[in-house]
Amino acid sequence: MAWAHPLRGNVRRHPSSGSACQTEGSVQGREGAFNIVHSATTSGSDRTAEFFTIVPSSGAGDLAAITGAGGRAVDADGTHRICFDHDLG
Repeated sequence: MAWAHPLRGNVRRHPSSGSACQTEGSVQGREGAFNIVHSATTSGSDRTAEFFTIVPSSGAGDLAAITGAGGRAVDADGTHRICFDHDLG
């Protein structure tokens, strides 16, 4: 999996689930939103092996047909970066 085109926008945790988030922003210049579910491994002080999948049929706007899965990394300065293989439909 390679670092894909950047997602520019916001990720908000869904209030009813600790592992579901709504993602709003743009991918390759297309604006919209989609939901992801995610998981990670932790030893209590760190997080590794973080991954997510896009919830099928959750896309909206120009991202209505998006599908895919990926992972996340956090830089030392706190910047969150995601890499994902996706299809914009």
